[in-house]
Amino acid sequence: RVTIHPELESLESKKKVFGEVHVRLKDGRMLVQRATQVRGRAPLALTDADLDEKFLGCTEAALGTVRAKELLSKLRHLDEEPEIRHLLPPAFGLE
Repeated sequence: RVTIHPELESLESKKKVFGEVHVRLKDGRMLVQRATQVRGRAPLALTDADLDEKFLGCTEAALGTVRAKELLSKLRHLDEEPEIRHLLPPAFGLE
């Protein structure tokens, strides 16, 4: 079950960024872990390989592996593209 942590219910708490997971084991014990750093932000920055993996994980189902990888390659070399209008159809699976 998902609930809002009491520390995050007030307007002042919006400055806090954390996640907390509670797991109750069959023997009754409760395991609690709090994460205060978000992966992808300093100091836990994503590598280029991490970003590629995340991008492909989000796009392959819609575009297929080959088209998703082609789009990723074009996006990785965006500064070399004379114009980006042609990238929109592949990004939305409209080719």
